[in-house]
Amino acid sequence: GCGAVPILGLYAAMQDKNVAVVCIEKNPAAAKIAEKYIDLLGLTERISVLCGDARTITPAAEIDILVSETMDVALFNEPMADILAHLKTFVAENGAILPQEVKLYASIIPMAEYSNASSYSLVDVDAAPVLSTNWQAIGGYKGGDSRPSIEITLQSDITSDEAIVVLTSEVMVANNVPVLSMNTSRLTQPMPLPEHGGKNIRLFTTVSGSQLRLSYTAGDHPTDVHVSS
Repeated sequence: GCGAVPILGLYAAMQDKNVAVVCIEKNPAAAKIAEKYIDLLGLTERISVLCGDARTITPAAEIDILVSETMDVALFNEPMADILAHLKTFVAENGAILPQEVKLYASIIPMAEYSNASSYSLVDVDAAPVLSTNWQAIGGYKGGDSRPSIEITLQSDITSDEAIVVLTSEVMVANNVPVLSMNTSRLTQPMPLPEHGGKNIRLFTTVSGSQLRLSYTAGDHPTDVHVSS
């Protein structure tokens, strides 16, 4: 949902006085705080907050632009696909759904290289270091589609006793142009697959030419990704 501080809704209303915004938030306490911020900024006539589940709620009016940023890296953890699939039925004929598309990528990296921080780039001081590598496209999602199931075979060109699988994404707004490119935000920061339990990185043994098969559904937790060789 929009959260306690509905940043996207506030920004849209502040950019154009003709814009009317409806924010959706499931948590009643967060919805009340959002209303207070809207009131403090004098925007109550143009921004309203609906308290409810965006996957089931019915808007009072047709939607011209539907926006959701309820997402995580590689479409993990968050219900954005379910939200947009439900609300797209209320979008005007010439309306828009954002993001337009999310593209997904994966790579197999030797653990020894991943452990060498000098080989990596950082988004910020708190982000995990991630190697610039050869990414394999593993699928994508178009805004408004039903929740996608991702099934892909990764081809390894390395020999390593300890290798890891890293996934990432790019977020497109329009015309196939990434508004969030790989490695430029927390939503597109490449992420190693964790072990079940989530405390450690999942390790694999690979040889050149070997394959790893990955499968998961958008919204799953990264520990739920099924990997077989």
